[in-house]
Amino acid sequence: MANPAGGGALTAIPAAPEPYVWVTGATHSNPMSMVNFMVNPGSNASVAPNVLAGLTEGTYSFVIRLGNYDPTQTILSAEPVSVETSQRSDGTFLLAVTARPKPKVSAGPTTAAGCRSGGWTCQGESATVRNISGAVFQNVIPANRPLFRGMWMATNASEFSSPIISVIEKKVSANIAGPHTVPTGFPTENLVMEDGKGVSPAFYKFYLPYSILEAMLSLAPAEIRSQITPEQVKAKITEAATQKDQPVTLVTSDKGMTIDLGIAHFSAPNPEVYFAPPPATTAQSKSSTPVTTVKKYLPGSKYLPSSLVKVPAGYKVSKFVVATSSRLVCATSGTRVLMKKAGTCSVSVTTTKGKLRKVLTARIKVS
Repeated sequence: MANPAGGGALTAIPAAPEPYVWVTGATHSNPMSMVNFMVNPGSNASVAPNVLAGLTEGTYSFVIRLGNYDPTQTILSAEPVSVETSQRSDGTFLLAVTARPKPKVSAGPTTAAGCRSGGWTCQGESATVRNISGAVFQNVIPANRPLFRGMWMATNASEFSSPIISVIEKKVSANIAGPHTVPTGFPTENLVMEDGKGVSPAFYKFYLPYSILEAMLSLAPAEIRSQITPEQVKAKITEAATQKDQPVTLVTSDKGMTIDLGIAHFSAPNPEVYFAPPPATTAQSKSSTPVTTVKKYLPGSKYLPSSLVKVPAGYKVSKFVVATSSRLVCATSGTRVLMKKAGTCSVSVTTTKGKLRKVLTARIKVS
């Protein structure tokens, strides 16, 4: 389909001798609708009743022309090699995916209700051994799309939500769930076994563009790459009604960061991932007097006003103003302050708590 955003979904998956990408489009009348896609193997052999072989092993690459549908977030049910969004000179968008297939286990119509009520400790009713599928979401608020554009989540959960971003809480959360064990007849080699059944092989990872992390942490991309460590990314999952810490693996790139939770099954759904800014470091002078290292403010970077002054507990930033004498050095840019070049930036930040108001000032050295 050349432009998924331009029309309705097709009604039947056509047969074909070779693998192809099947796309169902969004509709202009419903801003909450999404673009769904799957790599159809062409011929799909059955391994057992309700178990399909799916794709052959290998790496698959494809491009979906999205028209004017803005790919704010992508969900991929496969092992991502790369997930890239771009905007062409005519204003239309492209989604380019390279991925390797992974197992997908689902609760069917007759078992879904029981799986939900039992906390997903159930057996899957249907499965594909090697699957690539996914969906693309468009943020309903056009002004928010550039901030989140390029974000993706990769999981083979049978039920999931798009990642929920809280810039204020510095948190990413999602709802994910799936049957605990594979259906009868699913190949169980290399699977963890419980009571003679293979545990459904699960995975969950997501990619955040630096635009999101900048808003969360008030750090420039170079600072995020050099200062954010796995110890500062705290993940929690719920297992047996109890939250527990989950170690993460971080992979940074020029444009963003991938966080892999390393989960093994979906009987511990609904992860929450918190980001902590780097702690202040101390250095010893020659006189052995502790000296706090002052955070550097970099030319070309943007910072939230709350990172420039110490906002009192319970207060919120309601207004900020760059001094006229500083406008060659810094300037307002949306909800942040842009450091334009080296020099001194003077900022006035108004904070409020109910009817109370405090005005805070800061002189920031940009270098």
